[in-house]
Amino acid sequence: MLFPDARILVFAKAPVEGRVKTRLIPQLGSAAAAELHRLMTSHVIQTATASALCPVQVWCYPGASHEFFQEAARQFPVTLHQQQGENLGDKMFHAASHTLQTARQVLIIGSDCLQFTASHLQQAIEYLTRQDKRVVLTPAHDGGYVLIGMNQTDRRLFGNITWGTSKVLAQTRKALQQLGWDWHELPCLHDVDTEADLKDIAAYAPQYPWPPALNLLLQKILANL
Repeated sequence: MLFPDARILVFAKAPVEGRVKTRLIPQLGSAAAAELHRLMTSHVIQTATASALCPVQVWCYPGASHEFFQEAARQFPVTLHQQQGENLGDKMFHAASHTLQTARQVLIIGSDCLQFTASHLQQAIEYLTRQDKRVVLTPAHDGGYVLIGMNQTDRRLFGNITWGTSKVLAQTRKALQQLGWDWHELPCLHDVDTEADLKDIAAYAPQYPWPPALNLLLQKILANL
């Protein structure tokens, strides 16, 4: 591994019908939305582990005992961990602070972005190895972010953030400024949460080697939108 002292933390929900990709349920139905979430999450885990950059952890919600996570642990070289906290900020702070007790750099990614590559993850870790950068961000097109990396953490980095809105990135930048921390931002990527996001996939799909099952489902979904 190139960065044995780093960790990639994949934040993921179990693919329970009606609980995931909820903004897509009106267009896809709960079963197809859950299947899309399952395939996307598996792809993100596969991308992170296949990069061979560093150990990969999967932080699970609502619990690591769900069969999806158990199967992921059998299929990929990952360790499973329980998300803890009242909101997303609490959960990310807990995961980061816990992991940084034994690691030097941490990347937190979700399962909503299909544009992650090994190169992108490597760039993020490399910025964190520089003495002048404490945080790295990958903005999302909707005003949030799809990746946050850090070599130290502070609860204030995740406090007073209106999660799930277009204000997340701006509020995070403000928190970094108040902390006096230097950070770097990688190029903006798309996540997949809405019908418009699915339509955007057609523009960048040829650049990414997605697994056949995910490709087939996306093609079927796009054909019916």
